[in-house]
Amino acid sequence: MFSLFAIIENSFHLLIGEVIASIITDIAVVTVLQALNASSIGLIACSIAFPKKSIPTAIISAVILSSIFCNLVFNLTPNSTIIIFLTFFMLIISTVFLIFLVQKVNTMEVV
Repeated sequence: MFSLFAIIENSFHLLIGEVIASIITDIAVVTVLQALNASSIGLIACSIAFPKKSIPTAIISAVILSSIFCNLVFNLTPNSTIIIFLTFFMLIISTVFLIFLVQKVNTMEVV
């Protein structure tokens, strides 16, 4: 994906100034962090909807959680350390929800 952007940027300038390695590494770091956040939001939404056995609940909770998180990230964009801490916080919360979800599945299998 980044190579396609670099090829297009050489032909048609989309950004003001030059694309340097530090910008590309910052974009790669943000991409990885947002992928971790998206997986955390999906896991939390699944664990909210799993006891109710409801797909619409999972979709609605995922949309609500992702909109809240996107607003936080959009307002904190210049400071990447806050985004990193927010990502670790989301990973901790999703780990707690994962433990809850595994326990729920184990109780369903036993019964």
